[in-house]
Amino acid sequence: MQKSENILTQKYKRVLNSGKGSRAVVILIPEQLQKFIDTLLQFRGKYISDKNEDVFAVPRSKIKWGQGDVAIRNLTKKFDLQRPDAITSNKLRKHIATVTQILSLSKEKSKQFSKFMGHTEKTHAE
Repeated sequence: MQKSENILTQKYKRVLNSGKGSRAVVILIPEQLQKFIDTLLQFRGKYISDKNEDVFAVPRSKIKWGQGDVAIRNLTKKFDLQRPDAITSNKLRKHIATVTQILSLSKEKSKQFSKFMGHTEKTHAE
């Protein structure tokens, strides 16, 4: 493990979430947010059924999980943005992939990053 990766593992908690198909999506949670989540989990039994495994469950809701792309779209409409259509989850993923190409990662690092993003190497390269 490289020094930078070692630092990240100390500052962030790595969580796997289900993604498209059978691939998992990695979520890095900062320490401060982890403290908030721990507090949420401590009291959730008062409001959320034990049968609901979702961390961010909505009380008395039949919605199983939220859709991040829809949430981003709704949030961009609430702010006074010049181009709310320019902020989408898809464009964010593409921007991250572009920035990693600028970093000129080695083949192994690029492979590792594409896996981290839940992409195949081919998708990441494109």
